[in-house]
Amino acid sequence: MAVFCYNKQVKNYFSITNILIGFLVLSFLAGIWVWMKSPASEIASDKGQFDTQSFSSFEQGEIISIEEERMDEALQASTLYQRLQVRVTSGNSSGQIFETDFSRILDSKNANQFRVGDKVVLGYLPPSESDQLLFGDVAEGEYVVLDRLRTSGLIIVAGIFVLLAVLIGRRQGALSLVGLLVAGGILIFFTAPQLLAGKNALAVSLVSAGLIAILTMFISHGFNKRTKLAVMSTLLALASAIGLSYLFILLAQLFGLGQSDAFVLQAGFLGNIDLRGLLLGGLIISLLGILDDVTTTQTAAIEELSKANPNLTKTELFWAGMSVGKEHIASLINTLILVYVGASLPLFLLIVSATDQPLWVLLNSEYMAEEIVRALSGSTALILAVPIATALAASVYQKQNSTSE
Repeated sequence: MAVFCYNKQVKNYFSITNILIGFLVLSFLAGIWVWMKSPASEIASDKGQFDTQSFSSFEQGEIISIEEERMDEALQASTLYQRLQVRVTSGNSSGQIFETDFSRILDSKNANQFRVGDKVVLGYLPPSESDQLLFGDVAEGEYVVLDRLRTSGLIIVAGIFVLLAVLIGRRQGALSLVGLLVAGGILIFFTAPQLLAGKNALAVSLVSAGLIAILTMFISHGFNKRTKLAVMSTLLALASAIGLSYLFILLAQLFGLGQSDAFVLQAGFLGNIDLRGLLLGGLIISLLGILDDVTTTQTAAIEELSKANPNLTKTELFWAGMSVGKEHIASLINTLILVYVGASLPLFLLIVSATDQPLWVLLNSEYMAEEIVRALSGSTALILAVPIATALAASVYQKQNSTSE
């Protein structure tokens, strides 16, 4: 009797709930440890190393007239030069009117040229030191047109997304939005500052991924057995996928220099950022969305199969779930590859149209190799997630049926 009670206590101690709680506590402690090792002053000093072209402020404006417009057909590209009259519509200088020159390469339909009434983003350049020496207090700065103002359109897009999520998803849709905010908060207030401070990218990404996986999945799906199994499966699949992703990076000899943004980031922060670690960290975080979908779906499928036929053995339950999982794998692999191709469509067209280099030379470039590794890492992660989630759910739900009998 004593042995039975002891075994029961041990099983309860190592229950999925306790394991997840322990993992969450460890993630928080690891996050605090990483944060404490990089003071805010250190992070703030690094931020100042970026070249912001000395813009002291940013405002909004509206184009009220186009004073001059001419074309330059040099280098087989149509470059449009425009002399714009712009009114400042925000800040202390609201109402001020100024003229400025702007040039850009036009698209095939000339749709990206400025027209009267367009809203724009303005950057204010304060007077230079030489102007201040020459003109003193009367020296004036100038506004420069930086880009179109897109915030109003983005607000509408976000509003449509939120509205549809709540109308169709109801309570779960609203909770998913809360989970999205939590994930965004972790990435903005923890992940980004620590990476910019030069902390170990792998450690920061692991802590971020653990916190995001546990918090967002429980917020979105509720604290129940199905979600606990899905979270546990996600963490197990994520651990396996991280190892394979690291192996892929080593085999492909990637150093994180394939993206121009990464190079600029490293230059701006004087080499404090480990770009190879940043590449792996990006893969880790991007895998979460894929794994959430797969593990939740597979766990739900096993639960429903178990309810429909409680007499299924663990093996029968596993293979029945794998039948569903194989279809999921087939559809998601196609989806992932198409998503990556769609996101890099200009690059894809460049590869197809290139005739001066063999295909293997183009694929050998670090930029292309990074994209291939990203796509294959995501696909590999979801393939691993299906049997992991299926096996874990089949084991738990079959034991539940045996106990209830």
